[in-house]
Amino acid sequence: MVKYISNIRPLFNFFTENYLLNKLVEKFITPQKFSASKREIMFYKSAKQKNVFIPSINKTIMVYEYGYSKSKCLLIHGWSGRGSQFYALADKLLENGKMIVSFDAPAHGNSKGKSSSMDEFVKIIEFLNIAYKFDVAIGHSIGAMALLLSTANGSKFDKIVSIAATNNIDEILEKFLIGNNSNINLIPKFKKQFKIKHKTDLEVYNGEECAKKIKIPTLIIHDSQDKPADVSSAYEIRQHLEKGEVLVTYNLGHTRILKNNKINNHIINFIKHV
Repeated sequence: MVKYISNIRPLFNFFTENYLLNKLVEKFITPQKFSASKREIMFYKSAKQKNVFIPSINKTIMVYEYGYSKSKCLLIHGWSGRGSQFYALADKLLENGKMIVSFDAPAHGNSKGKSSSMDEFVKIIEFLNIAYKFDVAIGHSIGAMALLLSTANGSKFDKIVSIAATNNIDEILEKFLIGNNSNINLIPKFKKQFKIKHKTDLEVYNGEECAKKIKIPTLIIHDSQDKPADVSSAYEIRQHLEKGEVLVTYNLGHTRILKNNKINNHIINFIKHV
């Protein structure tokens, strides 16, 4: 009996670990939804809202058009975020002659669905850029990581701005696993399981590898007190850019940075003069 138990224990452990990994992978692609602020609701009311079908992901997303100009800027929110989070920057861009286009990724904001992925962010960027022909694109957090990859893969912009991007995908996975009371030693197996289930190699989102292929002016913005994404990522990405600039802020964290007037003015100046 003891020998029988010792023989089935490895099999039991294998299936238990696989079950846990599958649960974690699905949770990893399930964003949280948060209520919009009053300022965001004003943005919704001011913007033209369109349901747009993205063939490459077979999903329909909500797209926002704010103002009109031949010069267009794409805004890409982060994980569990919304296109409306850029309301402060959108107003500044509008004042400076830009038409703004933002969107809610699947399962975010006003877009339907239960799950999303960085790969979907990339494909949305590529689809919208073909449709609108943007001059500039600005991304936050995972949206910035997707923007870097999309640009490295050939999406055409004159300039891009990356805000609070994580350079190393392992940093995201480590914090995700710790937050879910799981062992960080599972990272290699998690990445393997993710690739099997979603046909995506998470390693492609490492920012410095993308940066090596980006030749256009790029502004990297990061706060020194950013908890989800360490500020070291900004320097690591900048090191590999051909035409890069770094702006490090203090005490704005991961999301408050989007509402800061000085930062938004710096972005406008970068777009207009670099």
